[in-house]
Amino acid sequence: MSYLPILLSLAGIWAIVVMSPGSCFVATVQHAIRGKSRDGVFVASGIATGTIIWCASSLLGLVVLFGTFGWLCHLVRLAGAIYLIYLGIKTVSQAHKPLLTGQDGRVNISRSKAFQVGFLTDIGSPKEDGCFGSLFATLLPPSAPLWLLVGAVAVVLSIEFI
Repeated sequence: MSYLPILLSLAGIWAIVVMSPGSCFVATVQHAIRGKSRDGVFVASGIATGTIIWCASSLLGLVVLFGTFGWLCHLVRLAGAIYLIYLGIKTVSQAHKPLLTGQDGRVNISRSKAFQVGFLTDIGSPKEDGCFGSLFATLLPPSAPLWLLVGAVAVVLSIEFI
């Protein structure tokens, strides 16, 4: 069986998902514009790390777990929604404050903080939990070889980071 059409379909669908504006897109652009471009890279690295966790958990049966215990899925979504609301309130409440800038006029943020923002934004995104489960369950055959699963994660991660 040729698995190339599966990987190409996955790449096409995931490219559309990543390009659609969402919380991860906004966090990356916000930090890349306000600070240094490396801040955007560290936010993207945090997002990619969160994506690896979502991919692995989807492949390891998180979809089955969420299907069996619906309240757990709602709990994860609620925690993500609360975090996104917190970020929104924090952004709006600090809009009138001057930004702490360095000598070059850019906003100063540590690399670990930028990574943390990206990671928590991706893990808390309600788009991610439903997307990976349905995407992998639809495209990947039940008896997929290990190399195909690793390849699927690599495709998703590559597109996510790019």
